Amino acid sequence: MTKLALVAATLASLAVFASVGLAAPPGAIVLVGQSWSCTGPVNVSSVSVTLGPGDRSGDGVFLRSGCSGYIGSITVDQWHGDGIKVGVGAHDLEVGSITVHCYAHDAGKHQDGIQVMGGRNIRFDGGYVGCYSANDSQVMIHEGAADRELPTNVIFDKLTADPAGKDDPTAQAANHYGPGGAYGISNGQSASSGFTNLTLLTRSHLHDLYQGAGAIKPVWSFASVPPGLRASAGIHTP
Repeated sequence: MTKLALVAATLASLAVFASVGLAAPPGAIVLVGQSWSCTGPVNVSSVSVTLGPGDRSGDGVFLRSGCSGYIGSITVDQWHGDGIKVGVGAHDLEVGSITVHCYAHDAGKHQDGIQVMGGRNIRFDGGYVGCYSANDSQVMIHEGAADRELPTNVIFDKLTADPAGKDDPTAQAANHYGPGGAYGISNGQSASSGFTNLTLLTRSHLHDLYQGAGAIKPVWSFASVPPGLRASAGIHTP
């Protein structure tokens, strides 16, 4: 194979990785106007997805069945749907850091910054979620209605959640894009899952912290919470 042909073959293989969501080689994945899916073992330094106002509607990043391994960082800027979705069958996965910004959502869309509907042994090591336009949660852990896999041992550590947009990089006034969701952080139905060293910068629309009756051995610990925080029974805040 000539050097030119080898380069062409390599570029073609990388295009397949990005388009169908196979495990990408180590490096940076940058997509504009396109979602990214992980469906197998992965070892990648960073994933960045932007779904801008004029782009096709969709959720940002999908961690699907079979996704395992390591992702150094995930960054999503979103004007349509969810930032990150964790699905049934994702397992034994570590994500070094996350940064999610949501500025708008499609009409009738149920928007979360991060929605965990299944998976087991998944850890997010830190980061920031500011899903300012959310009409549900900054982060929601809750078994999906269709696939029925209880999220198990899914942990967010050193996460900062900012429903109202205190640290919005566009420097708009608080709640400029919306009320920040009905729930700030929600752990509805899961096992041994939750949040450690959580910082909540701003309050959300209704509940700031919500724990459902279906949460088995829920995990909560806090680095900082705002005054007047509203939490459901069973959550012990500072």
